[in-house]
Amino acid sequence: MGVNFRKILIPVDFTTNSNTAITRALDFCANEPVHLFLVHFHLQVPVGDIGAYYFYPGLNLRRQKVLEGILSQKFKEILDHIPLTENMCIETAVVVTTKVEDGIVEFSTRHNIDLVIIGKRKNHIIFPFLNTVVPSRIASGTGIPVFTVRSGAAGNPIRSVVVAVGRVFPDRKIEMLDALRDRFNFELNIISIVERKNLVAEAKKVLHEVVSRYKVRFNGKINSELFIASNKARALLDHVQTIKADLLIVSPFSETKLTWTGTHISDEVSSQSGIQVLAVRPV
Repeated sequence: MGVNFRKILIPVDFTTNSNTAITRALDFCANEPVHLFLVHFHLQVPVGDIGAYYFYPGLNLRRQKVLEGILSQKFKEILDHIPLTENMCIETAVVVTTKVEDGIVEFSTRHNIDLVIIGKRKNHIIFPFLNTVVPSRIASGTGIPVFTVRSGAAGNPIRSVVVAVGRVFPDRKIEMLDALRDRFNFELNIISIVERKNLVAEAKKVLHEVVSRYKVRFNGKINSELFIASNKARALLDHVQTIKADLLIVSPFSETKLTWTGTHISDEVSSQSGIQVLAVRPV
């Protein structure tokens, strides 16, 4: 079954994060009908929650209407700068939630979202558990691909893609590549990383199979390499930075988690970096 990106969710916080995500989303609107959901997830912490980092009194219906009125002007400012096409439909919404990440998951599931695009600028690197949105958790929990983009990549074409493969044929990632090659012209780097030498032979077979099968459907250049590393995510990030790739396609957690404290690749990449991460759950 092929992949389409006809329903795209962009969480909006009315900062450069939103602009960055929207700019990337427009690349998916050129060749087929796309429904963009621009959604502001407004954090509401229950009264008396001592562990809360933000404190809001419970929002009743009247307060929520006032909030929507205030934000409608901000949405208008965003919409005024989006070049509409006949293929594009845009819907805005405000969702009040006690956890932003939970709100994104619930909205994505309810609206059958095909792709979530998140613009990120700042992270809690020392205390990563304080991050309110972890793209890998969303991708893992919903099965919906999550595209993370930094401000440094806004408007940049995707010319080089790295896709990580393991000891099982990566069907979902291949589907993502098929969908992306219809929109971007890029050089493909297929990378296999194993933890131990005794796994190399098996990994080589899968790597060879992926390269052989994809060559017949891909017109661009394909490179392939195999590494031995204890931390897949760290090895992938180092490789992407070395070859200055634009996009890294990975499985959530197993190929994104850098440290035991919960730092992920999308957390460590600097705000001005051109590296984008697409987290895709295998099944």
